[in-house]
Amino acid sequence: MNLFLYLVTRTDSGGYDSYDSFVVAASSERAARHTYPNRGVDYWMWDYTREAWVDIDDGHTAYDGHAWTDNPETLTVTQVGITGPGALRTSEGGAVICASFNAG
Repeated sequence: MNLFLYLVTRTDSGGYDSYDSFVVAASSERAARHTYPNRGVDYWMWDYTREAWVDIDDGHTAYDGHAWTDNPETLTVTQVGITGPGALRTSEGGAVICASFNAG
């Protein structure tokens, strides 16, 4: 199965110590939009019921100011390519290829 490459970008200014964009291999725009940019370092996933980022291991929500965005629907998601069938993918969201972090 081929996956798509998406550029996911914030529409607001996150300021210092925040992500502004990332590229992800995902099965759909929705999966890309609901992927956390540092997947693999911190394990956050979007909980559609609570409408919040939650820790994959214990289900606790991200504390204020820690989440990359409070509303994934405000993100701009642009398909930029297609991957081959061997692309890595997680069951929740996609595989982040690279991310832009504004260290402060």
